Amino acid sequence: MTKPLEKQCLAVFEQVLRTNVLGVWLAMKYCVEPMKKRGGGSMLAVASIAGVIGFPGVAPYIASKHAVCGLVKTAALELGASGIRVNAMAPGPIENRMMRSLESQLEPENPEGVHETLTALIALKRYGTNEEVAHLAAFLASDEASFCSGGIHMIDGGFTAA
Repeated sequence: MTKPLEKQCLAVFEQVLRTNVLGVWLAMKYCVEPMKKRGGGSMLAVASIAGVIGFPGVAPYIASKHAVCGLVKTAALELGASGIRVNAMAPGPIENRMMRSLESQLEPENPEGVHETLTALIALKRYGTNEEVAHLAAFLASDEASFCSGGIHMIDGGFTAA
């Protein structure tokens, strides 16, 4: 639920951090040894444009995604010598259930208006698709991205380009 910072409740903040930050950290932590034994590999986290910008009303989510970006950069530095690449994808608005929910939370009486407002902020003037995010994930996990590590890879249609 979107609320100003001072109206956010501790339980929600902790739940968001537990899911978005602790979940990523645990996945990284327990992948390191098997990946080192294999001689390397690729870790991929899902951040968000919320990991590189601020946005009113969603402080817990913004804080959690900034933390994910920090974890990715730190892990890339720590694990690179072991042949482990670590990257994050940072999607912007994507045509899916999560965005429909966010639009409804931001403006319950006019979620379509939120969609129009956000679309106007995107250089490509459209939301992305789940398939486009999947294509980026496949590339970053592949050997074709063998020199990509420590990156926060924007997939936002130019939303954060300004």
